[in-house]
Amino acid sequence: RKIVKILDKVSDVIEKKEQELKQLNTLVKSRFVEMFGDSKINPNNYPICQLSEYINFLTSGSRGWAKYCIDSGREWFITIKNVKDCNISVDNMQSINAPDNAEAKRTKVQEGDLLISITADLGRTGVITKEIAEHGAYINQHLTRICLNQAILNPLYVAYFMGTPAGKEQFESKNQSAVKAGLNFNSINSLKIMIPPMDVQNKFVAFVNQVNKSKSKIQKSLEETQLLFDSLMQKYFG
Repeated sequence: RKIVKILDKVSDVIEKKEQELKQLNTLVKSRFVEMFGDSKINPNNYPICQLSEYINFLTSGSRGWAKYCIDSGREWFITIKNVKDCNISVDNMQSINAPDNAEAKRTKVQEGDLLISITADLGRTGVITKEIAEHGAYINQHLTRICLNQAILNPLYVAYFMGTPAGKEQFESKNQSAVKAGLNFNSINSLKIMIPPMDVQNKFVAFVNQVNKSKSKIQKSLEETQLLFDSLMQKYFG
């Protein structure tokens, strides 16, 4: 009974931390609506433009790079599983030694690049951080790399806009096939985006960054607590 009581307490802590993370995600979505209004209604009458007007560079990732993927690789290969909830996770990132050729130069990411999934689970978004860019990373064929005019659009704002109902509906309507999901460059270019003033976009992004700091602390604590739970299970029942 004592063992079960201890495990229950640790399990409760894990559950509470997972709930905290979900609540923070909800908080960011609520903040978006609070600042910009319903994306489908656009109550502030912000300009609505095609994304292509503010794209400086657009490309998709590389195919057939399995031969370059090794555990001791110097750089990273970003796949669709790393891109979720407007974030790019470096956990379980595939290591790679990329070739020194034009293909590598084309698909190597830069800080501030917006990534969007264009096959399978369409419309996942994330923005390349300084950490990822400095480490060196490339994208695979399931992702598109977009370099935006950052004087007009903050990439992280765009990432969150694409996760709103207005963004999701566009991905659904542009899906090329009901059998095999996919988007082409024309579909990406024709995406429509609501464009608030830059200072308002930056204010929202500053809020997101602050929330992400809190999420990182909670995530680290969650992982440590999960390790504790696993070690107790091994100790008592292994």
